[in-house]
Amino acid sequence: MIYEIYYWFYYYIKKLNWAKSPDFRAFILYSMFLGVNIAIVFKLINMLSNNFFILSKSFLKEGSLIISITFLISMYFVLYRKRHKIFQKYENMLPKRRIKGKLFFWLYVFITSFSLYHL
Repeated sequence: MIYEIYYWFYYYIKKLNWAKSPDFRAFILYSMFLGVNIAIVFKLINMLSNNFFILSKSFLKEGSLIISITFLISMYFVLYRKRHKIFQKYENMLPKRRIKGKLFFWLYVFITSFSLYHL
């Protein structure tokens, strides 16, 4: 699933002509989304533990940035070095599978964005 989400980030960035190297921009953007997801998990744990761990907004922002940088470095070895194989694999999907992949991608983007602002 990680590979497919990376592919869809690449697909839409390339489609929008947003950058000269859409593969690198997709890699950066996806790493940041993963960092935000980890920050959301921290915030949920804080909420569910009845604020046992007091986490300030600045801690969450700084922690999210540090985690995003960590993901950026680790995802380089997982995603970016294998990007050509990933793109070849997902460019040849069946039409039904493409629709399902796009749907899950947009759900992921929407839920992450919504959670970031409303938790």
